[in-house]
Parts: sequence; C-alpha cells; structure tokens
Amino acid sequence: MLELEQMAYEDDPDIILITDSWTMGYIPHAEISIPGYDTIRKDRPNRKGGGCVVYIKEEIRATTLEEEMCDNLEAVWCKMRVGGGDMVVGVCYNSTSATNEEEITLHKKIEEVCGKYGQVVICGDFNHNTIDWELLQAGHEGEAFLKLVMDKFLPQHVKQPTRGRNILDLVLSTNPVLVNNMKDQLLWDQVTIMWWVLT
Repeated sequence: MLELEQMAYEDDPDIILITDSWTMGYIPHAEISIPGYDTIRKDRPNRKGGGCVVYIKEEIRATTLEEEMCDNLEAVWCKMRVGGGDMVVGVCYNSTSATNEEEITLHKKIEEVCGKYGQVVICGDFNHNTIDWELLQAGHEGEAFLKLVMDKFLPQHVKQPTRGRNILDLVLSTNPVLVNNMKDQLLWDQVTIMWWVLT
C-alpha cells in the first residue's frame, strides 16, 4: 500500500484501477484506502486471490453502479461526470479458473453496460492468451470474447504484451477517442494497475 500511495502521490491520477487485488472481506477498508481517493472494491468471496479495486479522486462526482454488480463476477462499474457528459468505467478480473457460466455472465454484463450507457471504458485482466489482437484471431478459448468485442465494435487499446508475449490486460471502449494514451499501465507483481487523468 505504501508503494501504491507513493505512485498515486507522484503521478496524481484521477482514477486507479486494480485487478487481482487479493482483497478479502476480513481486510478493513481503511487498510486499503489512499488519502484523497474514494475506494470501491469487489472482493472474491470464499477463496484467495482475484478481486478488483477502484480509486477515484474525491472531487470527481462518481457513483457506483450497484445495479450492474453481480455476485459471481469480479467487476466494479462506476459512473462519473467528465467534460459535461457521463462516462462509465468498469474494471474486471476474469480468472483463469473461471467457469463457462462465469464467462457467459461477464460477456452478457459487458454487452448490457455498453448498450445502456453511451461512453464506456472497460479495463481489466481478461486472461485470454489465445487472442491475437493484431490479426483479430483467437483459439477456441478466446473465440467468444473476441466475437463480443468485434460485435460491439469495442476498440482494444493495449498494443504491447502485458504478460510474456500475450496481451491479457485490456482496455476496451465504446469510443476510440475515450482512450488516447496507453503508456500509464503497469504490471506490478502480477497485479494489473491502470491509471489515467481524465480529459
């Protein structure tokens, strides 16, 4: 937490999104808070690992979209006012041990959120190592997810490998102009941390 606080202090991002946070119910909210930021978390229930945390600067008018949260999904959805309009930001963690049912639920939720809200940015660790994002091809494991991304016309903004030679950590959007700088992404001890300044 000290390192994360230091990064937040030095880079001064408006939003910090974390996947595979390993936050659990017994960990007090105060232990993972960062001064000046509201903290929204989704812990993995009943087992170690996973989880998502979103930090949003206190002065940004953001609300958690509780109606979009699902018990069996590790995802957080927030709506905020940006440049005179609303934007929804989601962060998802799709475990390598996710069941087929959990995958289908995640895909449906992404489809619903993109259809319901105009400006959406979705970040996270989706763990689809068979997808070639340059050629837009996938092995059997990633076919359904790639089809979803293409059917919904979601630009995928991460161009460099995030784990080995694979792009597992993604930034998707409903509008290509919502994301214009991907340098501020960090893999830190297998935890994906993404942050940026709103414009």
